[in-house]
Amino acid sequence: MVAMGVCPMEYPTDLILEYDALLASDSMVTTPKNNSRIDWKSVLPTALTAAIFVGGVLWAAHSEISKIDDRLVNLDKHISRVETAVRIVGAKQGGDTKTLIDEALTVAKKASAAGHVDNAKTIVAYANRLLSEQKHYRIEAPQEFFASTLDNYQSLGKSPDLRESARAGTFLLAEYRSALQPQPELPTKTDNALPQLAGNPKVVLYPSIYQIVSPLHTHTNIDVIGTGAATLQASFADRDMLIPDSKRWETNRATISGINIIDGNQSLDGFIWDNVTFANMHIRYAHGTALLHNVRFVNCTFDLPSDDTGTRIANYVALGNTGELAIG
Repeated sequence: MVAMGVCPMEYPTDLILEYDALLASDSMVTTPKNNSRIDWKSVLPTALTAAIFVGGVLWAAHSEISKIDDRLVNLDKHISRVETAVRIVGAKQGGDTKTLIDEALTVAKKASAAGHVDNAKTIVAYANRLLSEQKHYRIEAPQEFFASTLDNYQSLGKSPDLRESARAGTFLLAEYRSALQPQPELPTKTDNALPQLAGNPKVVLYPSIYQIVSPLHTHTNIDVIGTGAATLQASFADRDMLIPDSKRWETNRATISGINIIDGNQSLDGFIWDNVTFANMHIRYAHGTALLHNVRFVNCTFDLPSDDTGTRIANYVALGNTGELAIG
């Protein structure tokens, strides 16, 4: 899909073609069959003359054998490159950007394995730009795409030289998956009277949109439980909606359960998040600890550290995982 007003992207197809050996052909030339009878009377004199000539230049021809062989090898590479170019152009014109991303990452792995790390970096950057394009236009993609793309990034990330660019791609993949998640169903009722948190070990929120005008400070051993589609909606954008006593869930034992949290900022640190949906949020992680179980991220952006923990969070989001994740 091409949007009006968007400049076309430039793709380093030469690099992609150079390392794509999937289509390399053992032979691109076939000898046509000729079923007609040979006229030996006309052919024999010509053949004898040719044999004499070949005998006279045999020594000189021998010195050219290696050059001819090199040219044949180059020809074979060229043919492979042309075939691959046809596939790439066809995929792009057909709108199959997901296939392009998969092929680019596969080729990047081949380039890296061949020792061409700089070229591999360029190709991964190309795949990342395509992924950003998919995210921007919210192009639908199946679960298999996210699983295979994440697998490719994880493989590329094993190389120290490609780790950062692969991690950047993983973070993009997470935001792309989040952009495709359906919005939660919200209550029609709005309630500004949020129950008192201080001193209450258990706070129950009923199906309503609770307007939060300032950060909510929680205490240790508190359970904030939502019923139905209870929703916390921020009316400010510069601070976290929920603030724990510390950044470690083991210390706080504060559980947020069964709630939609929308339109604000939230750090994951310090809480046990259970059956929570974050929608239209900016999600952060600040090197604390947290437990996630059945947590969904809908149309969220992320501020994650460039380390293994940040990558694990991005993996969880990219796979649309609703299992459990312990971080920190």
